Amino acid sequence: MLGIALCVVATGCGGGPKTLPTSTTGQTLEVRSSAFADGGAVPADYSCQGEADAAPPLSWAGVPDGAEQLAIVVQDPDARGFVHWLVTGIPPATTQIDGSLPPGAVERKGSAKTGWTPLCPPKGRHHYQFAVYALNAPVPADADDVLGFIGEHAIASGTMTGTFARQAATESSPTRS
Repeated sequence: MLGIALCVVATGCGGGPKTLPTSTTGQTLEVRSSAFADGGAVPADYSCQGEADAAPPLSWAGVPDGAEQLAIVVQDPDARGFVHWLVTGIPPATTQIDGSLPPGAVERKGSAKTGWTPLCPPKGRHHYQFAVYALNAPVPADADDVLGFIGEHAIASGTMTGTFARQAATESSPTRS
């Protein structure tokens, strides 16, 4: 699943990538989406050309005993690890997110902003990694290096990949930068 390290950037497409390791225990979570299959195309609704202003629905299974919190990181390795979504504080009994976050969950500043950044590759088809982490400690509210904390405290992790390529612009297509 996360056999290779994820490269993520904390402040946008500039700067060097940061490596986010897999869980130290090697335990794997099964991550799925009702919107797309692993390796398949993410619907345009979740892009800069769509209407949805939220991440696609995600579900997972296999959270181990001892997990105190879950975290989600969505990143684009084709754009030097651009972070599209970073969520912490998800209660460990949670098994899905579909449109709204559970109580206690916090959207953190990913690459350029807080919250979901719609998929919007400048050209070509990009791959997007949707990773869920089970953590053995809660992420502190004042953590400077959230991604580093996740890497250090992950006791299980899982990922699925989706792809997206923008369609040619038309007069009725919304655009975002």
